[in-house]
Amino acid sequence: MTARDDLVASLDTALPAWKAWSEDKTLLGRWPPAEAILAPIETAIDALPAYQAVAGRSLFSGYSGVVIFSNTMALHTLYFALEQAADHASRAADWLIRILGTQHGRGLYYAPIWGLAVDAETEIAPGIRLLPFDAVPDGIMRHRIDDHAEQQWNNTVWQSQSYYDRPASAIVRSLGAVSYIGNPETPFRQVDRVHFETRDHLAFLQASLTGKPLVACSWFEWEDPTLDFNLHENWLVWNLPEVVPKVDAHVAVAAADVAGIAQKFGAVQQAWRRVLVRSMNRFTLSQTRYNIADKALDLALAFEGILSGSGEGPAGWKVAVRSAQMIGGELGARLEIRETLKNLYALRNSTAHGGGNEVATPDEIATVDQSVAIYRNLISAALEYPNPPDWKALELQARV
Repeated sequence: MTARDDLVASLDTALPAWKAWSEDKTLLGRWPPAEAILAPIETAIDALPAYQAVAGRSLFSGYSGVVIFSNTMALHTLYFALEQAADHASRAADWLIRILGTQHGRGLYYAPIWGLAVDAETEIAPGIRLLPFDAVPDGIMRHRIDDHAEQQWNNTVWQSQSYYDRPASAIVRSLGAVSYIGNPETPFRQVDRVHFETRDHLAFLQASLTGKPLVACSWFEWEDPTLDFNLHENWLVWNLPEVVPKVDAHVAVAAADVAGIAQKFGAVQQAWRRVLVRSMNRFTLSQTRYNIADKALDLALAFEGILSGSGEGPAGWKVAVRSAQMIGGELGARLEIRETLKNLYALRNSTAHGGGNEVATPDEIATVDQSVAIYRNLISAALEYPNPPDWKALELQARV
């Protein structure tokens, strides 16, 4: 007999023994199974060549590192066998041997979003989809959000990690060659990198489409669900701006609009894209601020991140003139943009140098709100350039 045959035989003995042992026990009383049931399975696993090759190493399941010991794997193998409709022992033995020989696998990264509602699925970057939350497949993690979500007393859609209504959309990514058995740090680093990239996607969606704060959580699961035997221990990872916002409502956007702006963003060259993303992240921060003066400070930095490139003149002048020229339009419209941003910088400078009002005036609130609208138009205009424009030429050329 082979080591696999011995494992099948141990499971064939353990399955009826477990059923007889557990008949008079509650759900909690059935865990863990009696040692007499698990011991023969552990002995058979110890003899498996596939187990001996990876014993003591880490396996990535349920967003946690599961150390491969025979007693741990015996318990999971027994439970896997109990879930099978037929050939319980054979299927469980083959499953265990297969996962012990798996080094990499394909995974799925889900990031539900509060603050943005999309009417259909669309692609925002190669291999990265934005879809309605209702289109996210049923599963343990989606049910956790659905079961926890409830209408808030003030009708906001998100107040904290504990108090939120249902999200309206989600980013979904398919990840290839994620480490399954190997260095225990590797899969966490792979997923964390995607987590931080998602933060940039949220900043892009906010700056170009919603203009309002977005909040997301995320989880990872294996594309092959049989690899994820520990999924019940998975947990949500929150993706929040540096200053945690309150999300008042979902902003509805059309999938066609998302696809159009994403296509333009995808055509932007890498160096210019990094400039835009840094600015968008600063814009995100400005929209999480509660004090108007603080909003003005971060909003001014968001403008400067795009516009304060080479050329003469102070930052405020560059922002006002270059914004007006890049957005374009009739002379009167450009003059209004320049005047609004001049007022934004007056508020910014007053705040930075210890002045300003403790309570914002209506004019200051209007200036910041108008500047937010200008910034979003600036992003739309900036995406027409694959590389940074020639600033000196932009400052002087006629624009309509």
